[in-house]
Amino acid sequence: MPSYNFQKEVKVYVVYSNTKYSIDVSSIDFDQTFAEKSYNQRTLHYQKNLFEASIINKANPATFGFTMPLLKDTDLKIVFDLLVDYQTTQINLKSFDLYIETGTDVFKLEECVITNGSFAIEKSRPLSLTVSGEASKMSFFGAVGSVTVPGSPYSRAAALRYMANPELAVTLNSQSFKNIVSVSLELQNNIKWNPYTTVHNALTATNAATSMYPSTYVLTKRILSGSIRAYVTSEKRTGELAPQAWDSFAPLVIQTGKDIGAGFRGITFNGNCTFTNRVTTGDVYTQNYDWRLIDNPSQLSSILSYTTGA
Repeated sequence: MPSYNFQKEVKVYVVYSNTKYSIDVSSIDFDQTFAEKSYNQRTLHYQKNLFEASIINKANPATFGFTMPLLKDTDLKIVFDLLVDYQTTQINLKSFDLYIETGTDVFKLEECVITNGSFAIEKSRPLSLTVSGEASKMSFFGAVGSVTVPGSPYSRAAALRYMANPELAVTLNSQSFKNIVSVSLELQNNIKWNPYTTVHNALTATNAATSMYPSTYVLTKRILSGSIRAYVTSEKRTGELAPQAWDSFAPLVIQTGKDIGAGFRGITFNGNCTFTNRVTTGDVYTQNYDWRLIDNPSQLSSILSYTTGA
């Protein structure tokens, strides 16, 4: 009887700089498609050839996505670093290999780059990060037990320390928010794969192994943005916190995690942004602040940081 693959049994490994990181995920998806072009076979002499033929010699970039917890310890911090940091020698994102081990098989995604990271910031649930990205090539690495994921294992903490019921502090132009309902924070990394189609490779491609795959990419744009939703109360707000306000240059600080102040562990955003504020009607009136970073630091980690430790 054949064995099936179930998502609840999945193990995920990030391999970067010869180190293997075991990543705890609550969900994951990944795939890669091939580009197919059809052409007409009907000619003057073959009028009955009504079905089109096909040419397949090129793969589209592979895609992946997963959700993981943000812990107090450094166990999973590598994913945050790969989302945020530039390469050492150029303004481009770091790449890595991703291995997904199911109940029976191991799949490999090569030259992965994270294109989106969304932070779940809710007082009623642990902090988490959902990432998605693209990769050069997805392949079957081997059967479980017959292959070994490369890299030296990263040492994990003895126990997982989640940041459940996270604290939250937000200031806009040095004014503190009160009665916050929710906060969102998302980083988009727009990349473009360099052209990888050649006449020679198109003619020699006969199967998936010899197909043309993307290999190099460039970072073209970054967007760090989010929203802050707060109740409209009888307490009068002035300045940036007044209803129906906007500003094209305002310092914004968001901290969420555990032990804000001395011994803080969690996510910090501290940068200048543009924002608009609108009142939303409903059973309870709220204000929504939609903001976007306008700074251009040499390293984004100086503005968006993940603090871990004992």
